[in-house]
Amino acid sequence: MEIEIKAKIKDRKSIRRKLLDLGVKACGKTHQVDTYYSLYQRPYTKKRGSILRLRQDSKEKKIILAFHIDKQISAVEECEVEVGDLKTMEKMLELMRAKKETVVDKEREYFRKGIFLITLDRVKGLGNFIEVELQSEEYETSIEKIRDFNKKLGLYTNNKIEYQGYHKQQLIKKNKKYYYF
Repeated sequence: MEIEIKAKIKDRKSIRRKLLDLGVKACGKTHQVDTYYSLYQRPYTKKRGSILRLRQDSKEKKIILAFHIDKQISAVEECEVEVGDLKTMEKMLELMRAKKETVVDKEREYFRKGIFLITLDRVKGLGNFIEVELQSEEYETSIEKIRDFNKKLGLYTNNKIEYQGYHKQQLIKKNKKYYYF
């Protein structure tokens, strides 16, 4: 299970410096365009759901189709498969009557420290974020580990902690009352 916490940040450079001061290893940059699709409608107040995500990644030079199922706040089970042909996959989703919900366009910088994967994201239309994640089946313990790491970065003082994915944040910004995840 992927467990993560996001925080909206103002100054990427100072957070990047703090990361490097903590011995975090920089692992590269990429540009990702994520297109989110849904197969059914549910009220926005629903806390859990599922999504289809079609990701184009400039660094990996891959197209990945992912299916995510929310398990808890900030935790998803995900299955991913590489797709060889973007246009054919988009046509298949259209034929399945999947609804295109939103597109998330982001510049992403990766870091690693032990069990943590950390990203600094510049998300078009939403701003700058840091995302700290790990893979685990132990939700409560993992959330505490992420929170402890974030405290070392000073993220709980002036930063808004986000438990929603970028796609959901975009839908909120658009005042959508329903979403299809």
